[in-house]
Amino acid sequence: MKKLLLITGLTLISVFARGQILAWDFFSNTSTATSYNSTYNNPDVDASVLTRGSGAGAGGGYSYGFSIRFVEGANSYENAKANNAYVEFKVKSASAYLSLEGIDVKLRSHSLGATKYRWAYKRPEDADFVPLGTADGNFPAYDSANDTGIPQPTLELSSVSALQGIPANTEVIFRLYGWGGVGTTGNNTSAIGKSSSAQGSISLMLRGVSTSSPISLSTDKQIVSWQWAALGASTTNPIADPVSATNYDANLSSYTLSRGAGLTAAAYQRAFASTLAATSTSLADAEAANEYYQITLSSNSGYYKTLSSLLYRIRRTAAGPTSYQWKYSIDGEPEVNIGTSGTFPAPAAGSDGVDMYLDLQGINALKNIPSNKNITLKIYIWGNASTAAAFGFGRFTHNTTDFSSLYLRGIVSATLPITLTSFKATKQTNSVRLNWYTSAENGNSHFEVLRAGDDQKFLSIGKVNGSGTTSTAKGYALTDYKPLLGGNYYKLVQTDINGDFKEVGDVQHVQFNFSKTSLTVLQQEDQSTVKALLTIDKADQANVLVYNVSGNALYQGQVAFNSGVNEILLPIHLNRGMYILKVKTQSGAIWQTKFVR
Repeated sequence: MKKLLLITGLTLISVFARGQILAWDFFSNTSTATSYNSTYNNPDVDASVLTRGSGAGAGGGYSYGFSIRFVEGANSYENAKANNAYVEFKVKSASAYLSLEGIDVKLRSHSLGATKYRWAYKRPEDADFVPLGTADGNFPAYDSANDTGIPQPTLELSSVSALQGIPANTEVIFRLYGWGGVGTTGNNTSAIGKSSSAQGSISLMLRGVSTSSPISLSTDKQIVSWQWAALGASTTNPIADPVSATNYDANLSSYTLSRGAGLTAAAYQRAFASTLAATSTSLADAEAANEYYQITLSSNSGYYKTLSSLLYRIRRTAAGPTSYQWKYSIDGEPEVNIGTSGTFPAPAAGSDGVDMYLDLQGINALKNIPSNKNITLKIYIWGNASTAAAFGFGRFTHNTTDFSSLYLRGIVSATLPITLTSFKATKQTNSVRLNWYTSAENGNSHFEVLRAGDDQKFLSIGKVNGSGTTSTAKGYALTDYKPLLGGNYYKLVQTDINGDFKEVGDVQHVQFNFSKTSLTVLQQEDQSTVKALLTIDKADQANVLVYNVSGNALYQGQVAFNSGVNEILLPIHLNRGMYILKVKTQSGAIWQTKFVR
């Protein structure tokens, strides 16, 4: 029987481009310029321009960056708004949906410059600007010995629903309001970016992704991250592997980054970099040569791991690898592709790295991995023009510990939405009975049973509602009345009320070797259809016919049958009487049975 069925597992959006939407690298000596064009924009995003409001003039005393003298009368966010004391940029895509993750900015302020700031945004449907964050930010205090622009904590945007799945051709305006400066001299100057030559330093960056369908980025916290600020500007000391994470969830037990055997450690400023053993031209080449980086995670006993996204900052030389493919595996099982292969952006001389984004939210296999199973993420790389060319994760030109060059978002928890005590499949005469039991449930929406044959292609065969939240033991059941000939494999998938789903329990297996074929018409109250079951030993195409006892054909159609038990459902209304159902396959087999309506 043909049905529309749900396939669970990896959910993919057909376009994922970069983790960096817009960026400004103030490398020219024009800090007092009226405006400054973005020096990087995601291929799906329009170029943007940084400008000042009428209450934020160009300040003096700085040669690089984008200088600002916020109006002296502004002494609060509200006053800054009233006085147009802001700098702003706009973001829009003509072809894709945008989901925004965060804003990173480097700020500095002279001795009498601004002391406070606040970000805000406005969409076309908004009547006014909407402030971001829960508190005002502090401009870094003036320090003549370190006046190079201080990175501010990332302004998180993934939890702002209005900034997720922004439709194409929808312009969003971002403003940085500032206040607290005194006087009108050069000392009342603030700025975005460095004061000396700023080339190679991204001073303002909007992070996010462009997609072909609207999505919402994960709001999960960072559970593990790596940053290499301690390397400074050194290019003489490559980082050996494996290297442990800089920061990690306390309930993770191991968290390492390492190279495949085809990569050799290379020195590269503030980066975990390598050269490749060969000039690979394809994924197959990279796999054969073990040209990959690998992240391995395990958790403490009793703790489950869920991964939702990966942000990684890449650096490469001009002849470095151009293409990549991410894969995952659980506890040494065969590797599975994450989406399709991609290409890296071209490097800019002396620049910071470029952020890339990998969405993991739709991968069921990476949800609630128990402590006795490890997660491995690999990125295979190829397309290098030279074996001396370097590639790696990292590089912020500023010696900062505020930003990580590689981090995973997710959940590490000792609790699950359900506690499953058993899941079992029992073979019956011509069916399979599936039973499962829980001892506790928390926000449980429903269960879904998936079945596969020997081809291991799992399809949904039924849904059973859960019990929401309960600490009482519950039992559930579903019967598969149409098992396949040969192997039948069953999975149980649980879905929370918020839509998150995961596979629970072990895969069950039942073998069916039907010894005979049969055709049976089922009794039913619905008079507008005829329902029957056909058991056959191999798949085939067939003509299905219904006759009256006088031999007149009342219905004829074609049906594709699978091996095993098939359900036949014919849209035909019959009056009371005796009829004949006949099935004739293309291979010549014929079944026929009488039935009374």
